[in-house]
Amino acid sequence: MLYGRLARFDISAQTLSAGLDRLGYTAGDVTTAVISHLHQDHIGGLAELSRADIVVSQAEWDTLSSPLPELHGADAPPY
Repeated sequence: MLYGRLARFDISAQTLSAGLDRLGYTAGDVTTAVISHLHQDHIGGLAELSRADIVVSQAEWDTLSSPLPELHGADAPPY
């Protein structure tokens, strides 16, 4: 809900598979994926990486159990 109100993105042509294909790879070629943070735009394609090890920091993983993790940072002052 919050993302739809703050910004609109067109990522329809920027899927993980399409990006890998442009580089000459497939999802099966990926053995390790390092995730900077667990926002949907960073984890949406992880299901395609069935052979890969997924690496994320413990601190970021812990945010999943916090209240309303998708709203984290929403109360920060605007820049």
